[in-house]
Amino acid sequence: MINGNVLGDSLNSLMLVTAQVESEARNEVWDGWGSVFFVLGIMLIAAMVSVVLIWQIFRTRQATIESRAQIAQEEAYRRLAEEATSVQNRTAAELAQLTEGMADLWVRVATIERVLREVE
Repeated sequence: MINGNVLGDSLNSLMLVTAQVESEARNEVWDGWGSVFFVLGIMLIAAMVSVVLIWQIFRTRQATIESRAQIAQEEAYRRLAEEATSVQNRTAAELAQLTEGMADLWVRVATIERVLREVE
C-alpha cells in the first residue's frame, strides 16, 4: 500500500507542478513579448483605421470642391448664354429698324426718281 500512496502522492505532485507550469506559461505570455505584440497589433489596427478615415475625409472634401467648381462653371456658362441671347435679341431689333429705314429710303428714292422723270 505504500507504493500506492507514493504513486498517488507523486501523481498529485506532478499535477500541481503541471498546473503551476501552465499558469506560469500563461502569465509569461502577457508579461513578456506577448503583451508587446498585442499592443503593437492594437496600434497597427488603430493606425490603419485612422489612415482610411483620413483618406475618406480628403476624398469627400475633394469631391465637394470639384462639385462646387462644376456648379460655378455651369453658372458661368448659363450667364454667358443669357448674355449671348440678349445681344442677339438687340441685334435682331436693330436689324429690323435698319430694314425699315432702308425700305423708307427706297420709297423716297423711287419718289425722287419719278419726280425727276416727270420734270425732264
